[in-house]
Amino acid sequence: MTREQTYSQLLMAVSDSERKIDKLKKDNEEVRTRLHELQIDTTQGEGAGSSLMDEEIIEMNNSLLNLQKEYSQL
Repeated sequence: MTREQTYSQLLMAVSDSERKIDKLKKDNEEVRTRLHELQIDTTQGEGAGSSLMDEEIIEMNNSLLNLQKEYSQL
């Protein structure tokens, strides 16, 4: 393989990785925002429906953990 081909492949790999990182950052921000909204709702509305919110918070936390794992693998 020529030096130019290797360089071209490296540029493509960097570009692809940057796209993945940008998507993960966006996904992470969306999940964090939703999690924050659920936490606010939970503290303001203890009682009816709070167990559903607790389940959503757990799901959001799990989503954040998965995003962090994906991010660390890049």
